[in-house]
Amino acid sequence: MFNADALEKDWQTLGSVSINQLEDTRNQLHHALQIPAAVVRSFVPAKEDDSHSNFGWHHKLNALISHELEEPKKHRVALDFSFTLLILDDKDHIQSRYSLNGKPLNEAIEWQLSQIDAWNFGRNELSMDRPYEIPDHPTGKGQSFKFNESTATEMAKYYANADLALKAACTSFPNMSSVRCWPHHFDLGCLYTLDQKENPEGSKSISIGFSPGDGSYNEPYFYVNPWPYPDPKKTTFPKLPSGAHWHKEGWVGAVLTASQIIKESTTKAQVAHVVDYLNHAMEETESLLT
Repeated sequence: MFNADALEKDWQTLGSVSINQLEDTRNQLHHALQIPAAVVRSFVPAKEDDSHSNFGWHHKLNALISHELEEPKKHRVALDFSFTLLILDDKDHIQSRYSLNGKPLNEAIEWQLSQIDAWNFGRNELSMDRPYEIPDHPTGKGQSFKFNESTATEMAKYYANADLALKAACTSFPNMSSVRCWPHHFDLGCLYTLDQKENPEGSKSISIGFSPGDGSYNEPYFYVNPWPYPDPKKTTFPKLPSGAHWHKEGWVGAVLTASQIIKESTTKAQVAHVVDYLNHAMEETESLLT
């Protein structure tokens, strides 16, 4: 269990932009993240669990930043939510930047390749082939990126707040992974493993995370998911507080949508809402697995 004091100081009040206006910016950012993600797949030493490919939220930069690339230079690549690609040194100082606004994907890739050439890796291949699918958007087919300051700023607030909340929640459990963003689903999340087994698919675990919106909900939302999923037809689900509900189609989890959070207009009330949800959702989800 954790309390609201851990979040109130740094929480950014949500709701200045309608959640109905966020979809286009969300999808553009998702496509933009695939550029640094391609660099990561090529130049970050691979790990068996694919964790080398994820990103972390940087609060000062309002950006998703990668793990360090391989030698000779331990640069990191990043996506600033002002629609800007960044190159960082090993102290997170910005070495180079590229504004995506008004630029098509192919020009952004060319810029990224020019940076790779300067790093002297001895190769400059950058494949945009992905081992996964992401939602379609015209930017993926040649349309230039179009930056909207109000929606991009609001989306950055959601990620910053989610990172704070999830990291605070992580302190409640042992054996919790780091909070990271995966370029496939564009979500922030961490994993709590209840019983470690040789085959991860056979281990009981709880995924605690934040999605900016997807095919399940066209708005940002928090989720707490048990694994393995209980059978919705055979399970009595405990009641959830704070306007949260159990999602039972395709996957099972306790969900709190942005539309519920922004019913509260103050920082204090929004934080209390999210903390109450996470504390109860984690407890009730664990009860489904024990």
